[in-house]
Amino acid sequence: MIESTIKEIQEKYDVMIKLLEEDKDSILVVIVYRDKHNMFARLPKDKQAIEQEVRKYWE
Repeated sequence: MIESTIKEIQEKYDVMIKLLEEDKDSILVVIVYRDKHNMFARLPKDKQAIEQEVRKYWE
């Protein structure tokens, strides 16, 4: 389930998201933007939280 959410967000925002670790409540990901900027984040397993983290870079 989380993999399909990540894939959807990658396509929507044109970023690469690599799932590094997953536990029952959260995920650890690295987000790589087109300009090669990258960011690690531990996030809840929630689509809205992942999208919010991806958008932080542009804000």
